[in-house]
Amino acid sequence: MATGIVGRIEVKEVAADGANVIVFRLDRPSATFEESVASRVMIVPKHIWAEVTDPAKLRGPNAVMGSGPYKLLSHDETAGSYQYVANDAYFLGTPVVRRLEFVPAPDELLGLRRGIIDAAEILEEGVPKEQLNAFEGQAKFGKLEGSGDWNLALHFNLTRGFPYNDKRFRQAVAYTIDRKDLVRRLLFGRGEPGSTGGLVPAHAFLAKDLPSYEKDVVKAKALLDELGLKDVNGDGLRESPDGRPFKQVLQTSARFSLKSAELIKEYLRGVGIDVVIKSQDRASADAAAAEGNYTMALVGYGGGTGDPDFLRVRFSSQVKARSFSRAQGYKNAEFDELAQKQLVTLDENKRREIIAQMQKILAEEIPLISLYVPARVSFFNKSIFNGWYYTPGCSPCRGTRNKHMFVTGKTIGF
Repeated sequence: MATGIVGRIEVKEVAADGANVIVFRLDRPSATFEESVASRVMIVPKHIWAEVTDPAKLRGPNAVMGSGPYKLLSHDETAGSYQYVANDAYFLGTPVVRRLEFVPAPDELLGLRRGIIDAAEILEEGVPKEQLNAFEGQAKFGKLEGSGDWNLALHFNLTRGFPYNDKRFRQAVAYTIDRKDLVRRLLFGRGEPGSTGGLVPAHAFLAKDLPSYEKDVVKAKALLDELGLKDVNGDGLRESPDGRPFKQVLQTSARFSLKSAELIKEYLRGVGIDVVIKSQDRASADAAAAEGNYTMALVGYGGGTGDPDFLRVRFSSQVKARSFSRAQGYKNAEFDELAQKQLVTLDENKRREIIAQMQKILAEEIPLISLYVPARVSFFNKSIFNGWYYTPGCSPCRGTRNKHMFVTGKTIGF
């Protein structure tokens, strides 16, 4: 049986059908099986793995023995560096790129400019134009651009009760935050506001005509007043219905620019919500997000162009997985039913309709707000390798992780 991000799939039987065909028989239809299981099952040597009872504990050269295009030559776990050489016996042909080295570079653009690395990626935070001038228009360097699959989101913890479990509060916050302004000021225009339906804007299953929650302070204030969160004493800040100051703690990670949290604080103060920022190291922030130890938190995660079943994994109350990307405490019976239905719907058009309905529910109830999705930008030294490309719909296939281009040495025109 296979388990993972898409839930549990019972594999009833796996059998060979001729020399080059393997047949999987499941206990039920699965719209996600091809991506979540079939494409992830590695071909491994039987003489090594047949007797392994605990794969997680296997160490040494045998643990990395496989059938891929590259062989691990050496690695340094402490430094985080890895060296690979081409596998001349690779079944799809000898790789064009003969050697790969992955080395840590805290500032990839600086490392590229100094010749320490051959390619640099801008994946999450924005970079001022001044830093890009060393690469833009330079004959030595090439540039690759693509739509993003990583987003920074504002999560609400609905298990904490009022007002987080009332959609009017979450909608009010959505109307308060100027997400276009965040893109302009934090990403320097290289990106776009996230979709309110849970998918990134570039996703093939993105629903049309979802509410965008353009900044509207009047609407935000009206919703907060309706909830009983009012400025009773006239000091410009709101009080709870019981008269106590309504002060919010916004959790964030040191991984993100502090400007993100500071701008959220600025927006919310504009409608009378007082915010205190709590910044934690990355490990602590991720753990707190996974455990639900927050009321509101900034959380970042990628994989946004993968199979849309991650909507079920992230938002369905029937999924008990522990993850920092989960919507804490969100529960909607209609959404849960649709989430299970799309999982066994093999007709793509029908599945697309179901997933569009799921997005509309999320856009109305807004259990989290996708603030922005940075565009993907890579620069590379053309004299070293000039075959970089992104594979649409493949989150792990960004520039420096795309094995196909190293094997073929060719750019595929997408």
